[in-house]
Amino acid sequence: MMEYTSPMTVIILLILAALFGSIGISAKPNDDWGWLVWTIRLIALIFLVLGILGLLDLMNYRITARIKERNYAQIAHQVKLSDAFKGLTHSQSEYVMAYGEVALITIPGVPGPTHFVRVGGKMVPFLFVVDFFDWSTQSAPQLWPIRDAKEIGKEHPGDDGWKGARGYSEALTRYILAQGWARDATGPDSATLSEPLETVAGYFGITYDDTGEKNG
Repeated sequence: MMEYTSPMTVIILLILAALFGSIGISAKPNDDWGWLVWTIRLIALIFLVLGILGLLDLMNYRITARIKERNYAQIAHQVKLSDAFKGLTHSQSEYVMAYGEVALITIPGVPGPTHFVRVGGKMVPFLFVVDFFDWSTQSAPQLWPIRDAKEIGKEHPGDDGWKGARGYSEALTRYILAQGWARDATGPDSATLSEPLETVAGYFGITYDDTGEKNG
C-alpha cells in the first residue's frame, strides 16, 4: 500500500477533471440529454475533488519527509554513535564514553595534515593539548594555570608561545572540570585533578610510560 498519492495519479485525475469539465461546460442540457450532461459535470467535479485531495496529500507527504530529514540530521551523530557501540564490550563502551563530546578532526594541508581536538565547541590544536599536559606534569596534581597559558610550548625564555593559548587552556580546563576529572580552582590554585594526570591525558589519546615519558 502506497503511503501517499503518486504524482502520476494526481496528474491523471486533474486531466480527467479538465476533460469531463470541458465536455460538461460546452454541452447544453436539453430534454433528451440533460441528464447525461449533468452526469458528465458531476463526474468532472468528482475527478477535480479527488485531484485536489491527491495534490494536498502529496504536498503533505513531501513536507513531512523534509521535516523527518531535518530531524534526523539533528540526531544523526547520536544514531551513528549508537551504531558504533554495537558489539563493544562493557569496558570498551566505558572507555568510549569517557571521551564525552571530544572529537578529533584532521585538516589536510602542506606539508602535512593538522589535527584539532574539538572541546566545548572550540577547536584546539592537538599539539597544544600535548603541550598542555606536558606543562601540567610540572604542576600536577593541578592543571597548568590558565593565567600562565602563554608559557605553554616555550622551550627557552623569550620563545614565542601558542597564539590563543589562554583560550585553548580555558576550553580544555572547562571540559576536564565538566567531565569530573578535576575539581574547580580554589584561591590562587588552578583546577586540581581528581584522577591521575596520565589517565586524563589518556582520554585525549596521549599516553605516558612508567618513567613519565610521553608515548604517541
